Amino acid sequence: MADIQLTRRTVLAAVVAVGLVAAGAGAGTMALFSDQETSDSNTIQAGTLNLNALSANQGSVSLGLSDVKPTDSGTQNLTLTNSGSLDGTVTVALNETRDYENSVKEPEGSDTTDTGELSKNVTYTIGVDSNADGAIDVALANGNLSSIDNQALGTFSLNASETKYLVIDYTVDEGATNDIQSDSIAYNVSATIEQKGA
Repeated sequence: MADIQLTRRTVLAAVVAVGLVAAGAGAGTMALFSDQETSDSNTIQAGTLNLNALSANQGSVSLGLSDVKPTDSGTQNLTLTNSGSLDGTVTVALNETRDYENSVKEPEGSDTTDTGELSKNVTYTIGVDSNADGAIDVALANGNLSSIDNQALGTFSLNASETKYLVIDYTVDEGATNDIQSDSIAYNVSATIEQKGA
C-alpha cells in the first residue's frame, strides 16, 4: 500500500474543498419564492354635492300667494334631490319676502301704503316630507310670514341620490281685514347643501 502523507496544507485544502462543495449544494437547496405585483392606474376622486330644486338645479325658487281670502289655506311644495355622491345637510331659508299692494280697492278705505299687508296676515309651517305623502314629517319652522325674511329656518339631512320634499303649509288669518284685498306676496325659498362632517 502506498504510504499517504498528509500535511497540514493538504488537510486544509481538503477541508476548504469540502466546505465549498457543501456551500454550493446548500445554496441550491435554499431557494426562496418571491412574487411582485404592481397596481397601475390608481386614482383619487373627490365626491360631489349637487342639489337640484324642482329639477332645475337652482339654489332658490320663487313662490307666492295671490287671490286669497281670510281662512284660505294651502300647500306649496319644493322637490329637493341630492344628485351628488356625498351625503349632505340642507339649510333652508326664506328671503326676499315682498308684499305688493297691487291696487287700493274701495273697501280698503284710506289704505295708502305702497306695500301690501298680506304677509302680516299669513301664518305658515315649513317642514320636510321624506316619503312623498304630502305631510310634514319634520317641522323646521312656523310663524308669521312677515317675520322671517332673510333668515335660515332649519336644516335636514339629504343623502347622496336621495329626494325629499320641502312643504310650506300656509293659512290666511281669520282676522285679516279688507286691507289685504288685491294684495299679493312673493318670496324666495333657498336651499343650500353642505357636505356632512366626517
